[in-house]
Amino acid sequence: MKTLIPILFLLCAGWLAADEPTAAIPKAEEYRATEYETWQELGKQIVPVADLEHGTLVDVIRVCRLAQTKSPEEGGIVFADAPPELTGKTIDFDWSTLRTTEVALSELIRRAAENGKATLVQEGRSVLFKAMNYAVVEKERAFGAEEIEVKNWLERVIIPRVELTDTTLSEAAEFLRMRTAEIDSLEARKGPSMLVSGHELRTARIGKLYLRNVTFWNLLHVLAEKAKAEVDIVDDIVVFHGHGSKVPDFNAKEGTLEARIKERLGKKIVPRVEYENVTLVDAVDFMRMRDAEISSEAERAERIDFRIAPELRERRISEIRIRNVSQWKLIKLFAMESGTELEFGENFVRFVEAPTPAAESDDPPSSEPVEAKGSPLMANLRWIVVGVVACVVGFSFWLTRRMARS
Repeated sequence: MKTLIPILFLLCAGWLAADEPTAAIPKAEEYRATEYETWQELGKQIVPVADLEHGTLVDVIRVCRLAQTKSPEEGGIVFADAPPELTGKTIDFDWSTLRTTEVALSELIRRAAENGKATLVQEGRSVLFKAMNYAVVEKERAFGAEEIEVKNWLERVIIPRVELTDTTLSEAAEFLRMRTAEIDSLEARKGPSMLVSGHELRTARIGKLYLRNVTFWNLLHVLAEKAKAEVDIVDDIVVFHGHGSKVPDFNAKEGTLEARIKERLGKKIVPRVEYENVTLVDAVDFMRMRDAEISSEAERAERIDFRIAPELRERRISEIRIRNVSQWKLIKLFAMESGTELEFGENFVRFVEAPTPAAESDDPPSSEPVEAKGSPLMANLRWIVVGVVACVVGFSFWLTRRMARS
């Protein structure tokens, strides 16, 4: 009996701990930490530059592999083979700016990507090069006239140099906005606005990126690929959005109140909007203020009133950064980012709660397992059984001692 008691306790303890979830490092955090450690390690690995005045990307990869003290199986850094379109291209290195005769591998591969017009991609402990002008997979849909003009602009304009390090997609979009503003002074047609839709996508990291002489069009798709997102053109706005998520809809049915409101608000352009974690009320108040500044006396007399349903006054907009956008498109973005809908009157626009999906649907039932909700008795059955076992063990121990005394 005395031997049975600890065995019963051990069995109960093992049963209780069997299904307990273990704490794990979030995959995104673990991935970024691995990337950072790998790049730091590349910065400490030094090679001579004497044999690297001229060569191909294949030569650079071979030098990097020879510099590794550990095999990939032992945790060493993996350098993938160069793609076929980059293998035969000669790279000329200019080491005149170096004060020593050695260079770190991080600087070597950065310059190799830059001079070889390749994209440097780091994935955990792996480093690989991609051709800069790889094929862009486009959506099968017809572009409107304005969207075709934007696409032509994106394909024509070239950015001489792109160097991003540990950057989020939102920060990369801000870089593109600044470059677009610089190019607008030289181009007859103004460049498109940039919009990143969704908080998770805005904070998605694209890692390191080094490019030279890349078109805006290719760069947009490189950023989308690294952020695991999609990029689309909606009117004159370039939109980054999640796979399968909605994009802004700026259309209005002809002959309706919505179409008349669109015609009036579409003529008023707001030069720059930067919102971050603001309430819907604050965002609309800002637009009213800007409307008063850019409207003439006649337009103020027939201004559009913006109204918000009382239950939505604390509704928040996580982030909107865009420039040269019409008031019509801005209120549509407000509604999309705040999860609301718009109602239109003769001289007003009202933000209302978006309807919830219907309880019944014609869609076929999902094949995913549904978590069953049991009774409190069944939910706590494990602890009840353990309590009963403990009582039985305690009673057996007491009974054994009592019989021994007698």
